Amino acid sequence: MADSGMPREDEALRLRSVGSLAEYTVVSGDGDIGTVREFYFDDDIWAIRYLAVYADIWLPGRKLLISPLALKSTDWELPKLTVPFTKAELKATPVIGLDGPVTRRHQIDMYLYYGWLPYWLEEEYYDVSPPPRQVESKQSPDEEKAADPHLFGTSEMIEFRIEALDGDVGHIEDFIMDEDDWVIHYLVVALDDPNPEVESHKSVLISTEWVQKIVRSEERVYVDLDRERVMSSPEYDPALPISREFELEIYDHYGRPRYWVEGGDTEEEEDMRFLS
Repeated sequence: MADSGMPREDEALRLRSVGSLAEYTVVSGDGDIGTVREFYFDDDIWAIRYLAVYADIWLPGRKLLISPLALKSTDWELPKLTVPFTKAELKATPVIGLDGPVTRRHQIDMYLYYGWLPYWLEEEYYDVSPPPRQVESKQSPDEEKAADPHLFGTSEMIEFRIEALDGDVGHIEDFIMDEDDWVIHYLVVALDDPNPEVESHKSVLISTEWVQKIVRSEERVYVDLDRERVMSSPEYDPALPISREFELEIYDHYGRPRYWVEGGDTEEEEDMRFLS
């Protein structure tokens, strides 16, 4: 049966601010590993591929990349994330510097170390396949050493400008992800105020479905929306949980198909289907 679009009490609990997850503690069976500093996602389906964990005390100068699929458990309230690896196993992972880019070569070496199937070789994000004996790269040696052009860090993209079809509207200040599949559903955008002396600003949510492209060199994200419609979008309050009712308000404001409804009906299409 298709989702009617009506909210359920538990639906607000699955959408979380990525910013609120920073500084989560990561632990293993033999002690604390470190804290989460940022997340890396691909620009195809906006799935979070890695947690960047800083283990400053016992592993200075390095960041550990951990796939969310490798997490043993998540405790959103403590807050704590548990991994099934020992400190010795993590210490032996391929070295990635704190300030250096995450390259395709880094990722290949890491996947080979853990015996995981690289996400770009999977038909589906949760596909279960035997680990490959070797992973071939289609990139040149120079490309392998450069930052992966399809992988973006959440810290990197904070302050990226949002470009609507007819002009700039504001900048990214956070992301909203689904805790079940670790996919980013929304950009939290701080809108520009016409009065530059005003310190406060209105924040809105823009679905990642409406992103046309990310241009890293410009530090800009292009969206398939009119500027006026974005500026008049329902206001997002980070102190309140995101309910399905609020999502309905956003999608109906833009007249866009709802991602949670079979067939992606808009409000008008759903009303017509109900009347027929």
